[in-house]
Amino acid sequence: MLLVGLSAVTTPPVEASADCIRYESHLRWRGEAATPGEARDAVLRGSLAYVADGSGGLVILDLALPESPTVVGGADTPGEASGIALEGDLVFIADGSAGLVIVDVSSPADPTILGSVDTPGTAHDVAVGSGHVFVADASGIIVAAVEDPAQPAIIASLALDGDPRAVALDQDLLVATSRDAGIHTIDVSAPATPVPIGSLDTAGLARDVALLGAHAYVADGSNGLLVVDLSQPAAPVVVGSVATPDFAASLALSGTHAFVLAGIAGLQVIDIANPAAPAIVGQVATDGFPTRVASEGPLVLAGHELGRIHVIDAGNPEPPPLLGALSVPGIMFDLARAGEILFVAGSNFLHAIDLVDPSQPVLLGSTTVPGNAFGVAVAADLAYVAAGSSGLVVADVSDPTQLGVLGTADTPATAGDVAKQDGYAFLADGSGGLQIADVSDPAAPVLVAHLATPDNAMGIDVTGDRAYLASDGAGLLIVDVADPTQPVLLGVHATPSAENVRVEGSLAFVADTNTGLLILDVADPTAPVLLATLDTVSLTRDVAVVDGHAYIASYLAGIAVAEVSDPSRPILLGTRDTFDGVLSASAEGGVFCAGDGFSGLKILPLQCAAPSVAPATGVLSPSARLRLAPNPHARSVEIRFVRPRSGEISLRVYDAGGRLIRLLARTLKGQTGLAAAHWDGTDEHGRVVPSGVYFVVCDAAHGRTIRRAVRLKE
Repeated sequence: MLLVGLSAVTTPPVEASADCIRYESHLRWRGEAATPGEARDAVLRGSLAYVADGSGGLVILDLALPESPTVVGGADTPGEASGIALEGDLVFIADGSAGLVIVDVSSPADPTILGSVDTPGTAHDVAVGSGHVFVADASGIIVAAVEDPAQPAIIASLALDGDPRAVALDQDLLVATSRDAGIHTIDVSAPATPVPIGSLDTAGLARDVALLGAHAYVADGSNGLLVVDLSQPAAPVVVGSVATPDFAASLALSGTHAFVLAGIAGLQVIDIANPAAPAIVGQVATDGFPTRVASEGPLVLAGHELGRIHVIDAGNPEPPPLLGALSVPGIMFDLARAGEILFVAGSNFLHAIDLVDPSQPVLLGSTTVPGNAFGVAVAADLAYVAAGSSGLVVADVSDPTQLGVLGTADTPATAGDVAKQDGYAFLADGSGGLQIADVSDPAAPVLVAHLATPDNAMGIDVTGDRAYLASDGAGLLIVDVADPTQPVLLGVHATPSAENVRVEGSLAFVADTNTGLLILDVADPTAPVLLATLDTVSLTRDVAVVDGHAYIASYLAGIAVAEVSDPSRPILLGTRDTFDGVLSASAEGGVFCAGDGFSGLKILPLQCAAPSVAPATGVLSPSARLRLAPNPHARSVEIRFVRPRSGEISLRVYDAGGRLIRLLARTLKGQTGLAAAHWDGTDEHGRVVPSGVYFVVCDAAHGRTIRRAVRLKE
């Protein structure tokens, strides 16, 4: 594997404009790892995560590829690993009923338990400093001397009210949380004689605590995040707070932000630059039952009792921006755009929304439809609605302010989606399979044909003389509809839970509820071929594809955006939680529209096109110069650069076609000086890329620097 630097030029950066953004430059979900236990706590160092995995003991993950974390080692502990701290090559674990366990992790692939000591109660959390370990135990605070990690010894204990759950240490001050008694401040300048010096009863159930400067940040259950002034440890006082959407269970701090796990609402990103006025600035869905959160550098880990670790990139803690939003009554099930008008199908309604100004969407008109409007397609001045148990409904939309039903045709089962072509409407009719209606007379549509499907027909797209059905349990079905009165099944590709499908050229993009986004080559309709699968965080419900990017409705996780210009190597660029459940996606007319369940319409920018990496004239900026060394090299290359004094800088690798291959690094304000990154010739999924010409692109506030590079075979 070889990178050879050949040229360097500077061009203006292609960051967010009024029309597009880079989703990969914002707060986003990047990947997840399964663990054998319950992922109760974690700590990060470099590219490794050390996980207290409950019944799974200690698990060590390699996060070098955040999209695909891998288990590199582990150790079976005698109890249930609940809390964890790391110092040097030693991991200290609060191991439930087994007390304190110490593990040597100098070899992450082969960690070794060195010693342990039982504690009187159940050990929940641990903090370490100056040769001593402080354990939050059901019996109180336990202090252990660990100068000899093979023989830790309890040297003190301090009874506390309220079931102690978490501890944080700052030099000689220990802060402990108790679920039923708030927080306690303890002087541990003499570890053998810890002295309680203050307490503060909180309104919620204090579950976790982190320290920064003179403040303690407390995850206080239903009371949200509390900021407590500790300048007088004997008299801690709340100076700021912010309510969280659900139970605040855990938190971690990084710079001017707190990351709080809040029940089913997921990870909350909270700006704490002003401790007196913390404010939620972002949210990332993390389905499951939250345990603990950890952060280091740009990465945040969120653990869940189902045995999953979510990896979140918070290098820029701001989420992708909303351009506009509109709340309407009922649930939004589907979207179809015609010019500047967006038609929304929902529970018993069809809405017409004016998107001339995406920042100010305007509801123009509505009409009631019989049954739930699960799907909609628009052609000319007519809307064709898949109206659930009421079958097909045809509506006149020539005047968006005066929508009206023209005709209906009942179908055998539950019409869930619809496509229109020529004089026919094609319906995915649940257990009724494919239903085809002649709509040449929109006032009197007539069913003319049907095709039974192996399982419920959920979604449909029609292009040319082919109909593509997403059939829950059966997968993707391809049907010849050259003669709509005689549909013929051509081919099937089985998927676990196909929900919807969009076809672009010879590619079918299948939204599969449980698997994610599936990309299939359907050039031969009798033998569709799966090219790639992309995890999209949560239940995948819909997809729209424009200019090499997929815009995905990811239900409880909100929306996701992926680059699919190379369909065999899709890259998840970004995500945004929209606070409800996104069921539908549209990416026509220059904006991304998401139907967010009961929360209404959300409008977001499209992803910026892949940057042009063609050489251009310009002067290399000293503060962003790139050096690739050794040059040439047969395996990996070190990329050296100078971080600027202000602004953000990022390194990305693109192929010769302008497709993003790998995000290598991102640094933030205040991090100045010489830095380095490495590229090993793999993409975001860890797959080796072919030999050829690539471009290393450095973006900063002052401009863009590009190094052309050639990768050779080993």
